[in-house]
Amino acid sequence: MLEKYTKTRPQTELERAGVIQLFEMAFELSWNVMKDYGEAQIYSVRSPRDAIKTAVQMGIIEDGYVWIDGLSNRNLTTYTYDETMAEKVRSLIINKYFPVIKVLQQDLKKEVQVCLVYHFRREDSLLHFVQGAQPKNKGGDESPFCITKHMFVWYNIPVQIAL
Repeated sequence: MLEKYTKTRPQTELERAGVIQLFEMAFELSWNVMKDYGEAQIYSVRSPRDAIKTAVQMGIIEDGYVWIDGLSNRNLTTYTYDETMAEKVRSLIINKYFPVIKVLQQDLKKEVQVCLVYHFRREDSLLHFVQGAQPKNKGGDESPFCITKHMFVWYNIPVQIAL
């Protein structure tokens, strides 16, 4: 949804606030996906900053500085509001932060598709993965990246398919 509203200039203060709120939600979901990905690879991730650092180390994202800057601005917009700052942050969202969020989403989408195909071939229910359980390793094969509840939200995968 953020993509839709980054293509037009907001006409009102409410529309600009909406773009900023959508960014906050997209950023929150992004770092949680990075956290899940890192934890699935046995990294210890305790905060958004840790998630970003871990994602850079694993090669999931390239420009950690943009992500850290996005984190700082996300924190700033959550607690303060002023017209000038709001317009500056909206511009940064459109030109700097949204593009890196989109790249992360596209890159991980390939892994999610592989994971879904892999797990539907197995006896284990995908529901186990939504709930955070580790797969049973049957036959010695290695499981690809484990899909998480945050991935279901990000890619609009209906949770009912796991039931």
